[in-house]
Amino acid sequence: MDLSAFYTHFSNRITADYDSDPRLILYDNLRAGAEDPSIGLFRFSAH
Repeated sequence: MDLSAFYTHFSNRITADYDSDPRLILYDNLRAGAEDPSIGLFRFSAH
């Protein structure tokens, strides 16, 4: 088994606007950033 922990800090965050114009996808760069903490538990099996 493998237990891994990750933390990623993004200085910019890009969001998609699907609602303003149904024919377009508008993108906006939020300066607030984002964080993504995560933990993964992986189980390996030998064959």
